[in-house]
Amino acid sequence: MGEIAGRFHYGNVVHGTEALREWRVTAGRRDCADQVSRLLDGEVIDGQADAGWEVRTTATAVRVVVESTDEMSLAFRLADDRGLGVFEFRSHAWNVAELMGNAVSQLSTLDGPGLCELGIGSVIVTTLGGRQVRFHWPSLRVVGPWTCAA
Repeated sequence: MGEIAGRFHYGNVVHGTEALREWRVTAGRRDCADQVSRLLDGEVIDGQADAGWEVRTTATAVRVVVESTDEMSLAFRLADDRGLGVFEFRSHAWNVAELMGNAVSQLSTLDGPGLCELGIGSVIVTTLGGRQVRFHWPSLRVVGPWTCAA
């Protein structure tokens, strides 16, 4: 797989963990962050020392070409700019296969990489006390096999 160009996040640690409605991307190279910002309508900001650059996007869904999955991570390229490099979504809370539903099993039936939509879903739950709480989680939808003409 090689060097990771960047990582996708749906949480942001500020006084605890905050779930985001839009994707946040960290990248080690400024040129990579700039291109992600252009593709996903985002803003590049100086990231944490270990993250390099951070892009706060307005994208809730991104077309990606999935290259591999394992228990904790999903490796993919952006469908609109595969040459930018491999990105990663990593889940520390859940098994990626459980989190992404049957998309991971659908990918295993394809002959090669799959074109997918990586999104952020949300649901509002009413607690026993009557308080409404919104939860966000990542989702993956398989569009089909990747072809250059897709």
